[in-house]
Amino acid sequence: MDGTRHRPLTTFELAMIQSFPQFLPDGRPFQLEGCSDAKAREYIGNAVPTDAQEEMGNVLLLAAAEAEAGISFALSWDPVWVAPVTDELPAIIH
Repeated sequence: MDGTRHRPLTTFELAMIQSFPQFLPDGRPFQLEGCSDAKAREYIGNAVPTDAQEEMGNVLLLAAAEAEAGISFALSWDPVWVAPVTDELPAIIH
């Protein structure tokens, strides 16, 4: 409505959002070879971001251990691992 043109993100930009390395070991920019652009976007979208993989693994292991112990629901005081760091929260406007 305001005349702003929004462009779609490139495959490279999507890979950077998912925390893929910017450069390959040989120095070339990151790219997925041997597949179509649509397939590369699918692979990138289905990937677990490297910045979150350890925490996701911990949550999955805990869930598996609780399921094996017969715990189907439990409340926790653990902080939400995907919550933004408090220093990065935007200021609240009153």
